[in-house]
Amino acid sequence: MNFHQTETGNNTEIEETIPSGYESFPSRSPFLLLVSGLVLVLCYFIMARELNFFIPRDYTYVSGPQGLVPISDDLNLSYIRYFSPWFLESFFWKLFLLAPAAALLSLGFALWMGNNPIDRITRRIQSCDVRILLGLLSLCALIVILVLIRFVYQKTYITDDENAYVFQAKIMERGEIFAPPPPVEKSFDNTFIITREVYTGKYTLGFPFLLAIGLRIAGACYLMPVLLAVLTISLFFMVGRELFDSRTGLFASMILTCSPFFLFNAANLLSHAANLFFISFFTWTYFRGLKRNSWFAGIAAGLAIGMAFNIRQLTALGFGCPFAFYLLWRFIKGKGKMFPFTLGVILGAIPVFVATLLYNRTLSGSFFRFPFHVYDPLERLGFGPVLDELRYIHTPLKGLQNLLVSLGRYNLWFLGTPISFLFLIPVFFHIPLEKGVRWCLAIILCFFIAYLFYYSPGIPDAGPIYYFELLLPFSLLTARGLVTIHDRMREGSGFSLFRRFFPVFFAFSLALGMISFAPEQALHFMGMTGKIREPYDLVERSVEKPAMVFVKSLPMVGWVFGFRSVDPWLKAPILYCRDLGAEKNTEVMSHFPERNGYILHFDGKKNKNFIQPFSKDDVRKSLQSLP
Repeated sequence: MNFHQTETGNNTEIEETIPSGYESFPSRSPFLLLVSGLVLVLCYFIMARELNFFIPRDYTYVSGPQGLVPISDDLNLSYIRYFSPWFLESFFWKLFLLAPAAALLSLGFALWMGNNPIDRITRRIQSCDVRILLGLLSLCALIVILVLIRFVYQKTYITDDENAYVFQAKIMERGEIFAPPPPVEKSFDNTFIITREVYTGKYTLGFPFLLAIGLRIAGACYLMPVLLAVLTISLFFMVGRELFDSRTGLFASMILTCSPFFLFNAANLLSHAANLFFISFFTWTYFRGLKRNSWFAGIAAGLAIGMAFNIRQLTALGFGCPFAFYLLWRFIKGKGKMFPFTLGVILGAIPVFVATLLYNRTLSGSFFRFPFHVYDPLERLGFGPVLDELRYIHTPLKGLQNLLVSLGRYNLWFLGTPISFLFLIPVFFHIPLEKGVRWCLAIILCFFIAYLFYYSPGIPDAGPIYYFELLLPFSLLTARGLVTIHDRMREGSGFSLFRRFFPVFFAFSLALGMISFAPEQALHFMGMTGKIREPYDLVERSVEKPAMVFVKSLPMVGWVFGFRSVDPWLKAPILYCRDLGAEKNTEVMSHFPERNGYILHFDGKKNKNFIQPFSKDDVRKSLQSLP
């Protein structure tokens, strides 16, 4: 097809003419392509039913499928670093059925469209008030996130990290830094919870403080994470506009709104979605301040990166390195001309960094000893022995393996399609690379290098979680790729069909990901959270309050190895601690004489939880029977 420009007043319209040979394309070809694509989609859902993709699994075993090695064993053997069989099956059939289906449907639709409506659709989107579009995107994301919280996650923690965050938030909501240590330390010893001398979680104060704000305002920890996640959608637009243009920013916001990686992790109580907000806010204020040499924007950028550091230290370092080096280079090259902005960044970051160091000093006795060092002195960055209990030695090769595994997961989680990274390629059509593209690639590279020094790729259930904040550069590059195809293919008459095909192919790939990958993951989490909730629901129904529940065993579900730490002050109607035998249990009960005692036990053979009450006489008899 050929393009001819005609002037109409102040507007330039593009008309398409059909070159010779195109009109001879069989008129039924678009219909046959569309039907073939739909048949492949139908085949996938038939296969998915046979392979149990949409049927919740038995979560008696760690992380779902039987035979997985728990993280508490050697990480060399753990599925935390590999792909589970059902994940690979899902990936395989998406790649060989849904990806071709998207291509056939897109080609058929592109041929059927005739005159190109993409320009008209783009112009119509651009003519709309961007605030309305961003508001609609934010509203859609909010609805999906709330549905995921209520019906998929069922307001349940899927990791021990969330339990620790909420535990710390409850302490901070009362205006304290830590709670008094529990009376019997070993009985209350819990995953990611510090019980020696102080009683709190192993994390810095940033994210628990946000949760505490929600607790104080609305009595719900979800308030601030959900709010910040929704606001991030608008920030993506603003960052895209600063680095590229308004179209790229708007498409980046749309991509983020549709990303299952973003939506599923914005609905849990992990810190990554909140941290993405501060990372995005930092990026936006950094580029605005750099253009204007504004000390005020510098302060905002410093506060944002400081908050990101307080929440996730390695993420902030990996993400912020190219910004720091560039600012230093500009400062030296300009012989101090960037002093106002540079000073603003430093002044903005100092208060948050100081708060982080003071919190460390309060908990550990040292400004540079973080709480997670108190929890496990061998938890650190770098190569060599890592973590006390895991018998694990981290090496550069294992760091590279972590990266490759995370990229494999990212390729599916980002857009819900096994060809997510394919849509990054068009940004390389523009040589030399645009400034914004170079920035995105520099961020990604520095991020990769930083996480080579970390021992784990993260739990597999929620995607490549440690690389979550890379949603910003990946969304921008994907959006820029779509804009590049739309603009550059106009220059050659032979690319008209491809110019129509590519954005439609992207849309179909995204849509098929939404109706396949998203439901699979939703059912995965529903099965997981249902199993996690099971013993606690049994306790709620069975015990006479106030109660002390000694946890003998729990179903091994996902990557949850601890029990719920419901109240740092140990005054809740139901308290949980470890069952360490009659002697320790009696010592615990002596501190809580008014409480009724129970033992919670999971029977793996019967796949059922049991709760057994015991009286003081039962404890006394048990003690007498001890040798």
